[in-house]
Formats: sequence, structure tokens, C-alpha cells
Amino acid sequence: MKVLDPERVESIFADVVDLPGEERLRALDNACRADQDLKAEILDLIKAHEEAIRFFDDLGPIFPSDSLSEVLDDDQRVDPYGLLGKMVSHFRVEEHLGGGGMGVVYRAHDANLPRDVALKFLPPEMSRDESAVSRFKHEVNAASSLNHPNIAVVHEVGRLDDGQLFVAMAYYDGETLKKKIDRGPLPVARVIDYGIGITAGLAEAHENGIVHRDVKPANVMVTRRGHIRLLDFGVAKVASQSTLTPQGSIVGTPGYMAPEQIRGEGVDARTDVWATGLLLYEMLTGVHPFLAEHQQATIYQVLNVDPPAIALNRPDVPDGLVDVISRCLVKDRSERLQSVEELGNELRKLKEPRPLPESPGSPEPVSWLDRATDRMMRMAWPGKMAAVLLSLFVLTLAVDNLIDSCTLPPAEPVDLAVLPFVNVGADSMLVNGLYQAITSSLVRLEGRSGGLSVVPTDDILYREVSSPQGAAEKFGVDLVIRPSAQDATDELLVQLDLVEFPDARVADSRLLRIPYSDIGRLQEEVVVGLAGLLGLYVDLDVLDELSVGSTAVSDAYLEYTRARGYLFESEDEANVDAAIDLLKAAVSEDDTYAIAHAALGEAYLQKYKLTRDAQFIDLAVQHGTRARDLNKDLAPARIALGLTYLERGEIDNAENEFIRAQSLLPNSAAVHYNLGKIYGLRDQVIKAEQYYQKAIELKPDYWQYNNGLGIFYHYEGRHEEAASCFRRVIELRPDNPWGYNNLGAQYRELGRWEDAMAQFIYATEVDTNTTSAVAFANDNIARLYYSHRDFEQAAHWFERAISVQELDYDSWDQLGNAYWKTEREEEALDAWWRVIGLASDRLEINPNDRNALNYIAEAYAKLGQPDLARSAMYHLLSLERIQPSDLVVAAKVHEILARRDSALYYVEQALDRGATLEDIEVSIWLDDLRISDGYKRLTNDRRS
Repeated sequence: MKVLDPERVESIFADVVDLPGEERLRALDNACRADQDLKAEILDLIKAHEEAIRFFDDLGPIFPSDSLSEVLDDDQRVDPYGLLGKMVSHFRVEEHLGGGGMGVVYRAHDANLPRDVALKFLPPEMSRDESAVSRFKHEVNAASSLNHPNIAVVHEVGRLDDGQLFVAMAYYDGETLKKKIDRGPLPVARVIDYGIGITAGLAEAHENGIVHRDVKPANVMVTRRGHIRLLDFGVAKVASQSTLTPQGSIVGTPGYMAPEQIRGEGVDARTDVWATGLLLYEMLTGVHPFLAEHQQATIYQVLNVDPPAIALNRPDVPDGLVDVISRCLVKDRSERLQSVEELGNELRKLKEPRPLPESPGSPEPVSWLDRATDRMMRMAWPGKMAAVLLSLFVLTLAVDNLIDSCTLPPAEPVDLAVLPFVNVGADSMLVNGLYQAITSSLVRLEGRSGGLSVVPTDDILYREVSSPQGAAEKFGVDLVIRPSAQDATDELLVQLDLVEFPDARVADSRLLRIPYSDIGRLQEEVVVGLAGLLGLYVDLDVLDELSVGSTAVSDAYLEYTRARGYLFESEDEANVDAAIDLLKAAVSEDDTYAIAHAALGEAYLQKYKLTRDAQFIDLAVQHGTRARDLNKDLAPARIALGLTYLERGEIDNAENEFIRAQSLLPNSAAVHYNLGKIYGLRDQVIKAEQYYQKAIELKPDYWQYNNGLGIFYHYEGRHEEAASCFRRVIELRPDNPWGYNNLGAQYRELGRWEDAMAQFIYATEVDTNTTSAVAFANDNIARLYYSHRDFEQAAHWFERAISVQELDYDSWDQLGNAYWKTEREEEALDAWWRVIGLASDRLEINPNDRNALNYIAEAYAKLGQPDLARSAMYHLLSLERIQPSDLVVAAKVHEILARRDSALYYVEQALDRGATLEDIEVSIWLDDLRISDGYKRLTNDRRS
């Protein structure tokens, strides 16, 4: 039989399969004409289709969740079993996570132990089915018998009062492999890593006589640290209990079943080998090799068609890995790889490192890290947790830690990316800090020359780019620095490869050997090596400049560099504490170590942001000032101190620091961006806009600068322009939830409620690991309901936001209002007291914080504290440049305190200063005032 075009076969099949018998044959004759081989192939496919229909009809409701979303209304999709907020045994149910063929999963908090768990419930109708109950109990027994770091932990099993079964499992902060694949193909090194983790977990199961039978992307969890956990042994088959599943039944997910599984034959460990091979294929290519439009066609492909060559979708995959996957996907299991242990060993061989070359001088640069063990630290990008929706977005940038470097620009402007280190056995925090040293040196060069554009570190890390090809594809760069480090007992070996595009060749390499006894040379050696790679001449003057702000004390330098490594994950308070301890030791060793004082100031500032303890921002100022005084031309010290002053609301001092930084780094986009924020706070609108736009001009593809300009436009009431900025943010970072959050906020201001809701919902789904963004998306949904005066739904969504992350005082204020309007008075009073506490913390840092004073004045009024309310209000009105919103607050305070004449006076003042009638009429506390004769007289002329 001749070779047939599979696309034509499937197209004709789809056209005729649903037609009645005789009509189908006529249509088939017309489509195939005289091609009898084609006709025979499609008839075989139709026969398989009909057998599959009978097969699945015999099974009954094995997969009840597949159609669950079709019969649930919106509230049920959020909470299918109505359990949110309720206690189940000693677990408080807090979030619906999803559903699978064997149940629905919620996140819950254990009241007995300080931990979150995942609660999986058997559907109620299946709890009455003894066969389903038996399989569910089997899942628990199978999973709980396994103790392995790559298998999800099972805590206990229980029942609801109505008999519904549930199992409590460990909750892992991360995302499923399916979500990662949905975003596109994964780097080769990461695919190998994940494959090794999957095979290790399956090997443990197989050793205990358990075949998973449902290995698929949705059943593999990847934690935030990149660790693999296998989920859902709900269809596991214990070899000694082979009669559990009725004869002829099928258990699993059809697209990931091995041929023998589809045929209803006995399964064994090789069934899981097949499924793991499919996962490896899908991770590399982003597509399923057998997936067709119809389930029956998918089954036919699995049984009869070879998978498309990986090279068609991913030509860069090594031949060795392609061969391993091909050996997994042999349809005859006797010819397949015979165990997951064998598969895991093959994957590990692909990762084995070779020794570093003795010298980089060979005619063809040796890149030993191509196959080196990928122990790269998976680090969250520094600004990830600092982003706050439409706040004053104080950006923690890599430029904070810049090192002075060479001043000569490249001959021609180039775009450059620096990949994270491949680390073979070296101190991980030292290597992380070294990564910052490399990137910040290049950013320093960028700020001086303007001839070099460096991809921001947080973009590299957030988008999980780990290969030169990936960097070229995602950022369009010309050059990629691929660094690696290896511990060699008494010295640290650092290799720097320069990969040039479009031909993706290693154009040059440098091998650096730095004795640990002379580790202080590391900075100089790295910068000289980078300059050599980029074709820059570094003279003695440049090396002298390089030493400015540094230290000759090796121990101090080692402590500083390791501290920078800890600050790479600065949203983790434990890391910040470790960095502070190391930096304190460094400045103790050498009190003139200016760059270490600047870094210590930065660390204390981050500690303040995490704790809101005022002592830490005072220490940040102290060490930032010390760094500046030690060297007035040290740009990192100026920037770190300027950011601290911005946080304290000391705008004049912040401006002075950034103006000096601009003279040192005239082409720094980060400096221009922060000056834009400063002039925005001063209401110098034209100047602020110019600085924001200059930052974008200098680095047009950096999402945070576009985001900052959008925030500026938002506060200026220019919502269409703001929306345009946030659409650009989404274009640059489609996997970043903040763009959707902020775009939704503009749609809300423009009255496009449905569009706003769609953006907020998407923000909750695009990256669930960014808890701050998820919390603010929930908060924004609550505000939409609040603006429509659906206070019950508003309270519900505010509570959801709080369950993800603590909210700021403005959200607590609206939650209190929603409680008050739904007659939950005690909870309302508690919420408003929370407003007072949180806003007062802000006033400790900046006594003239206008926003905090707004909320404090109104909260005290609602709490029946008239003297304190008026005191805060008068303080607010004594500030320079009274805003219309300040006068609206004064009107609300007086109305709540039953001083109608004063309230009307401030309404009139607010309208005269530019407030709109909508600004007045949106407040629930001015509802009675709006129907008064005084208000009607005041506004009649304005309405006309």
C-alpha cells in the first residue's frame, strides 16, 4: 500500500464520519475517486471510530468532570460544591483549584497545623457508586504508600456528613506542566531536568508495584523552585489487584494512553514509559504528536501512525534526546525502553558534565556547558513582588547594584542578553551574586555609552530563558553571554561564552581562574573578560575606576557577593535577613567599602517593604548616606539612596540623588524613569512625561517603563493613553498578570465593565505564582461589583483577595463599606480599624502622605471618632496643592458626622477645583446628600 497524506485522510474522515451509511459511502467514493488505498484507509478509520464509540459507551461516566463546566453556572465554576469559607473536618476551604476525572480539588488551610493542603473530593454522585469509591480509596492507599520527593504527599482521607469522600494532600505552590507547555516549548535542559524528576517518582511507584497509568501534563506539578511532583494516582493499578477495574474497561486519559492500554490489554511499567516519552515530546515541541480533532481519530493515530519528527517543530533538540524519546514511543512495548529507570539513566547521560578546558585558545571554542549539569538556581525576578497595581511603583532594578566598568562603547550598537549561570558545584549564592556582577557591569556600560542595549535580568529570569537560542528568539538580541562556574577546590573557574546570531555560533570564550584566597580579583577579572569578548580595550584608568567603591579585603568582597546572591530572591524575608547579616559582616571587615554600604541600604529598604517596620528604612538611609559620603561619584549609592528617599516621601532629596546619578549615567533608562516618577509626584506633568518617554526611548522593549508611563497617565485621567501603554506591556510580556490588571483598571474608568472584568479574570489565570497580582485582580473584581453596588459579591471578592495576600488600607476601607451595606456591622468596624492601623504605618514614614490621610479621616468618621476625623482632615487640607479629591473626602467626613452644611460647602469647593459630579455621586456616604435640596440647587446649573 502506498504512503498516504495523513492530513488528507483526516480531512475526508471528518467530512464523512457523521453521515448515514449509504450517504457516507457515496461521499467517500466522490472524495477518493479511484484511489482504493485511500478509501480502504478511511474505512478502517471509520471502523475504529465506531468500535471506540461502543467502547466508551460501555464505560459509563468514567470521566464526569469533562462536561462539568457545561452544566455549572458562573458561581458554581468558582465553587462547584459550595465549600468556600467552610470547615471540612479541621480544614478551612479557601480556594477552588480545579477538577479532574476523579474529583474536584480545593485549597484549604489546616487548623491543627500551620499548612495549606489540597482537598480532593469525589463527586457526590460517584460517592454513591461502590466501584468509584473503591477506586478513590485505592488512589489514597496507592499514593500514601509512596514516600519520595517527586511524588505528592497524601495526609489523610475523610468523609463529609453526606458521605462524600475527600483526601487531604500536600499543597504545592507552583503550576502544572500543562500550564507551562501551554505557554510554548521548554528549554532542552529544563525538559531533561523535568524528565529525570518524573522518572525518579515513577521508579519509586514501580518498585512498589504501582503503575500510574495516567501520566500527563496536568498530573505533573512544577513547584516555584522547579521541583517535580507527580499528582493523582487515581487510576493507579497495583499489580496484585489486577481485578479492580472491570474487564474491558479503560482507565486513563485517551491522548496519553499507550497502545496496549487503549486495546484493554494488561498494563505494566512500560505503559508509563510511553506516557513519559509523550511528555518529553510535548515539552520540547509544544504540541501533542497524536492529537486529532476527534477522540477516535486520536486513538487511531496512537495505534497506527508514527509521531512527526521532532525536528519539524524543534530543530535544535540534540539527536541523543530525540533517540531516547523515539525509544519510548515504540508501539510494541517489547521493543520500547523497558523501565523508567532505564529512561532516567539515558536522560542523565545527556547531562553529564565534561571537565573545563585548560585554556580557551583552541581554534574552535569549547563549550563544556552544553552538556553540563543544569543546576542553575531558579530565581524569582527581583521586582516581581514589589509591583502594586497603580501604586507609585518603586522599582528595584539591577542598576541598584551596578559596578563601575569600562567606559568605551562598542564599535556599533548591539543588543545583548546575559543568561543565568550554569553552576557545577560552586557556592550557589556566590554564583548568583556573580551573575549580578556581570549584568550590572554591562548595565553600567550601557548607561555610559548608549551603544549597548542589555536585556533586563528580571525579563531573562521571569521568562525562564536558559539557552542562547531562546534569548535570540524572545528578545531579538545580536549577542548572548553564556556564563558558567565550577568549583575546583582552591579556585573558582568561570567560563564566559559569547554566542553570536543569527548563525548561533560561539564566537569567542574566556576561561577565568580565580583563587579563593584572592577572590577580590573576581570583579576585575570578569569585567576584563567581558570587555575582551565584546572587543573593548580596557586601560589602567578604567581598571582604577573599577576599584572605586570596592575593597581590598577578600573576606569582605566574598560576603558582599554572596549577599547579592541572596538579594536575587528579595521577596523572601529569610533571604533578605541573610543578605543583611553578610553585608553587616562585610562593612565590619572594611567600613570604607562603599558599594557594600549601598547594598546594605538597599537590603534594609527591602526589609522595610516586607515588614513596614520604620526602623529599617532609617537604617537604609543611614547606610545609603554612608556609601554616598565615601564616594560621591558612586552611581549605585546615589540610586539606592534616591529610591529610599522616594519611599519616605522626601521628594527633594530623591531628586537631588537622581540628578547626580543622571550626570554619572546620562544614558540610563532607569534614572530617567525615576526622575519621571519624581516630577509626576510634583505635578510637573510635562517634565514627568518627557522623562518617562525618554526612558522608553532608551529601552523601548522594557515592560516596566511602559507600565510606569501608563500609571502616570492613569493618575492624570488620560485613560485611553494609559490603556495603550498597558496593551504594550501585554505585548511585551503576555505572561505577566500586571499588564492585564492595569488594562482592566483603565477599562473600568472608561465604563467598559465587561472588558474590565475579562482582563481581571485573565490576570488571575495567566500566572498563579505571582500571588500579589492574583490578589489585586481579585481586588479589582471586587471593586467592579462595588461600583455596581453589588455589595455581597464585592465583599466575597475582597475576602478572596485577602486570602491570597494581605491588602492595603484602601481595599480594607471598601471591604468595610461592603460589610456595612450588607448589615455585617461588627466586621465593618473591624475593617475600618484595620484601615487606621495600616494607614498610620504609612504616616510614620511620611507624615504628609495624602492618600493615607484621606483614608484615616474617613475611617475615623465612620468609627464615630469626630475629633480624630477632623484632625486628620485638617492636616490633609493644610498640605500644599490641595487636590479636588481631598475636598471630596472633607465633604464625606462632614456628611458622616451629620454636618450637612459643611459637607455641601466642601462639595462646592471640590466642583470649583475640577471634581466631576461623578466623583461626588459615586460615594455611598453621600447618597442622602445627593437627594437634598441644597445639593440640587448647587448642581442644577452644572448639569445644564
